[in-house]
Amino acid sequence: MKSALLNTECEAVYEYWNGSAWVEPMDSRFRLAGKDRDRLEAVPTTRLDFIALVPSMLESAYVWESAGLETDTEGNILFSAASPGRILRTLFLNAQARGWGAALAMDFTDTHDSNGQPWASAINLALPPSQTLYELLSALGNQGVVDWAGQGRTLRVFNPDTFLGRDRTNIRLLAGQGETAAPEQTSFRDRATVLRVVGENGNAWDRANGASPWGRLESIMSAGGVEDEGTAYLLSDEALLTASGTRISRTREFDGESKYLPHRDYRSGDHVSYQTGTSLESMRVFSMSVTIDARLSGYAVLGDRFEDALIAAARKQNALVIGRVQGGNGQQPSPDGDVRTPAAPTGFIGSTSAYVDPTGQEVGRVSVGWNHTGKATDGTAIVLDRFEFRIRDTGTTQWESFRSVAGDERTAGFSPVDIRREDGQAAVYDFAVRAVAGNSRASAWVYLLGLLMETDAVPPPVPAALTAEDVSYGVATVAWNGEGAGGELMPPDFSHVEGEVGSTPIGPWTYFGSFERAASQNIPFAQTAGTYWLRARAVDQVGNKSEWSALTEYELKPLVELPDVKDLFAEVDMDISGVWDSANGKNRVRAGDTPPMITGNERDGDIYWQWDDTNLIGQWIFNDAVWKQVELGHQIIAAIDAGKITVGFLHGQRIQVGTLEAKHILISDFTNYATVDPVANVNVTLPASSRTVSQDGYTRKAAGGLNVLAFADQVGPVPLKSDEWIYVEFIGVSTQLTATSFMVWVYPDRDGTDGAVTATYPSLEFTTTPKSFGFALKVPNLAGIQGGQSWAFGLSGSGIRHVGVKNVRVYRQAGATYIGPEAIRTPHLMADLIEGKHLKGNIIEGDHLKFGFADGKVITGALLQTLSDPSRGIKLDGLTNTMRGWNGSSEMVFDLNANNGDLQLGKNQMIKLYGASGNIDLGNGKMVFDATTGNLTIQGEFATSNSGRRARLSDTNLTAALNVYADNTNARGAIYSVKPETTNMVQTAYRYHSDSASGSDYEFQYAMTENTWRISSMDTEFFVGFGPTGADPLDTYIESPVIFNRPYTLTANVVITANGILGIVSSASRYKLDQRVMVLDDELLDVPVKDWLDVTENEEIESLGKLGVRTQDQQVMFSRDQKRVPGVVAEDVAAVASGESFVIRDGDGLTQGVAYDRLAIAQIAVLTRKVKALESLLGGA
Repeated sequence: MKSALLNTECEAVYEYWNGSAWVEPMDSRFRLAGKDRDRLEAVPTTRLDFIALVPSMLESAYVWESAGLETDTEGNILFSAASPGRILRTLFLNAQARGWGAALAMDFTDTHDSNGQPWASAINLALPPSQTLYELLSALGNQGVVDWAGQGRTLRVFNPDTFLGRDRTNIRLLAGQGETAAPEQTSFRDRATVLRVVGENGNAWDRANGASPWGRLESIMSAGGVEDEGTAYLLSDEALLTASGTRISRTREFDGESKYLPHRDYRSGDHVSYQTGTSLESMRVFSMSVTIDARLSGYAVLGDRFEDALIAAARKQNALVIGRVQGGNGQQPSPDGDVRTPAAPTGFIGSTSAYVDPTGQEVGRVSVGWNHTGKATDGTAIVLDRFEFRIRDTGTTQWESFRSVAGDERTAGFSPVDIRREDGQAAVYDFAVRAVAGNSRASAWVYLLGLLMETDAVPPPVPAALTAEDVSYGVATVAWNGEGAGGELMPPDFSHVEGEVGSTPIGPWTYFGSFERAASQNIPFAQTAGTYWLRARAVDQVGNKSEWSALTEYELKPLVELPDVKDLFAEVDMDISGVWDSANGKNRVRAGDTPPMITGNERDGDIYWQWDDTNLIGQWIFNDAVWKQVELGHQIIAAIDAGKITVGFLHGQRIQVGTLEAKHILISDFTNYATVDPVANVNVTLPASSRTVSQDGYTRKAAGGLNVLAFADQVGPVPLKSDEWIYVEFIGVSTQLTATSFMVWVYPDRDGTDGAVTATYPSLEFTTTPKSFGFALKVPNLAGIQGGQSWAFGLSGSGIRHVGVKNVRVYRQAGATYIGPEAIRTPHLMADLIEGKHLKGNIIEGDHLKFGFADGKVITGALLQTLSDPSRGIKLDGLTNTMRGWNGSSEMVFDLNANNGDLQLGKNQMIKLYGASGNIDLGNGKMVFDATTGNLTIQGEFATSNSGRRARLSDTNLTAALNVYADNTNARGAIYSVKPETTNMVQTAYRYHSDSASGSDYEFQYAMTENTWRISSMDTEFFVGFGPTGADPLDTYIESPVIFNRPYTLTANVVITANGILGIVSSASRYKLDQRVMVLDDELLDVPVKDWLDVTENEEIESLGKLGVRTQDQQVMFSRDQKRVPGVVAEDVAAVASGESFVIRDGDGLTQGVAYDRLAIAQIAVLTRKVKALESLLGGA
């Protein structure tokens, strides 16, 4: 070891050997902070104090100064809606520019964290210059905005709970695997059953927190500044969790012989598995300590889900307390009559939180933040009275006033806020904020759009394992103690615990009931004797579900003993021995207490019943040389073969007979089935994406592949026809509540991989209890794939891996859509409804035929009419090829002629559409269609009132093509008109006439000619002339008699920029940045003064000379002598030293003009300097 380095301010690094190289973990670089030594010791020893490198360096860097960043009136540096990366990098680089931390680096950017992921949040901050970078980074970490660490000399910053929160639960910290100790400390000190949160203005909220063996235990928490319920609940979540149960501190001590070592196998922030009793629980590594003395040793402090919840609650609480800007800014108060407007807020951001109110309802809190400089729009300080807010549902237009907060605030929280819409989906809101100054003037609104309300997504704790209290006599009694797996209480939004029972430790599982509190209940269905397992999970009021609890195993005793069962079977055997043989001698019915065995003398159709405890528990039918089990229930028996059966009511999905004779047969659903084979219990093997497996008698989805459970191999030929109906039935079960759709796929090829035509039956709901399904489905049209080459039936949905099916049958269904030839033959058929795609007969006759609905491809007849009177109703005349309609007064109001396409509507045919020409007659007006151009021309006059006023559109009134009037009398003139004029080539005019205006007088007019537009009244006008590039100069100008006739003797205050923009001139200091005293050269006095002829005026005179006829004003201009203009030339000014500053250039750098007023001032300054120098010289003489 180079001990001489220890006499310098050196660095120390902790590394570990991974088997092939030395590795430096994160946060393992240190720098020497001090030394301690006693020279009089027998063996002088020097003690060195090292501190973490990156954090300690961050403690030595400050925000320091603005460095050009935006600040408020107190000098705080403002960041608005900025990512953590942009804030930290800006301050980090500013500090390095001042000479700090040259050896340090960062590996995050403004847009991405150190793991390459986009930043998950944007924040507002107002940072005082006296804050260190370490304080800032620690605050961001405590608020849940970032996680951070040092890697060597590099600062690494991450989105929270990502890179530094790895899942390492494969690491199992078990007793006896090298750990030297596993101490646990338990505390009941902070237990409380009632927590009172005390806020501002006497507000207080009591939060119940379960029960305790000592009765009521009270605690009080102060929440200064809190006035709303939502903030109080969110701020007190951490205290409520702390007081809710037992606190256990868990530590694992290790040495060099331990199976898992820190840094190499796990690090702080990781989730590992920790042994608690006989089970494993996921816990987070909160901190580690490593000691290297004679040997390696150390310890790791762990926390369970409860500790994680405490951290989450603390971060949420810290995020609510972001700070505030105090009132007062040291500036002079605003003067009386202050008309300044405050600047708009910046960085308007927001977030939402969900909580449960005292009634157990899920509600929300909105937290918003913003920045404000405390200044007006002119840059001066202004006193802010308040910030006002508005709210609306996203997608609507109506804003509502929401709340307001004091002007010194920069954050606000509002609750309770509705968290869900009426349809149950999360609500989305838009917010707006504006600043209002003490003079009552308000800034512009600033918007925060589409803020999605956070809904409660945190499940309740895993419940304690269920217990089987009584398992005798065939009934199991199950109990729950009302607590979580760790002894914690259920939260306020807890709803119930679901209980399930299974015949194996991995299921299948059957739901048996729920617990709303500590209680016990019997399993409500019969179970045979044997071993069973129980599990439970907690559900809150929103529907969030916890993980399943630990399993509980129990043995269910039989209801009766085996000898009693055998005696009972002997009696049953004697009772039914006479009916074993079939009534017709064809098939036989057999029974036993075990499943059937093949003896060799079975026939297809034989039935076997399995008995147990005097109950019928199983049923089989012999078919295709095997016994096949069928569903057995209180309403279902697979087959009964008997000579005669008498029943009061017979119901079945399928009843098949050869001949059925009766005097009267009533059929409510006439259905004739033909089986589509093969579909029964098929384990699909092709393609691989649809492979299935058989488990517990059910067909289930194999691992991997698509979310599809198929019932049949995709092999041809396709046994389906386009648009026919099929009937589907099967038995289904699921390990959890699952919704799927049934689908039919028919493929154009034999591989069944692409281009399927499908039909879907939606919304099949599977539960943990087996259920029979039966429904009809229409086969899709297969014409486009020529009937198809392969096919499949199945279920599709995201939860399909939970579902199993058996006893699948698919039948062709006939009757409703098809009755085959010769199927019904009768001299008289009477039915309430006969419906079909095609009803055909040589003659259908009757005195009265009444149809609620008639549908057919072709209806042929001479005449169809709705009423017997020929001048009433609607008449379809096949002879004249017309359709006409009459009203109750026998007046024709509708006439459609299919021969020429003419259509007439209204009494006296007020509206006529001519099919050949496309023209339309509307009363006395016409709309004429030009087939060549496609134009529709209006002819005649149209008005909105019978007096011709209000609005009138005319093609005959040449004085106004469109007039809009204030009323329908002649007392008032037109408000708006469009008219052609002959004077000045006016093509469009918009005029406003007052009540007193008459004739051609008007108060306001906007008129446009070919090359000009004009805004004027009768005696004042403003003209703008324009034309294309290169147009005659006479067509491009601005003229205003109003301006010409209004002279002033004030200082010139208007400037025209090089781009032709008109603006006001100001000499105020607030409009001038970086003011410096100019160094002026004496040559400025040498700029020559010239005169010249103006090019533009010369071009105008030349253009007037080309006119054949000139107006009086044009003749005056043309006749007068062209005047020479005195001044300086821009190029002459630019040629002298210091002259370039007074030359105006355009965007291309060409000279455009001279700043005469500034040049004169500069020349005066040079002259003044020379005069003073001369006076000094003369005075010295």
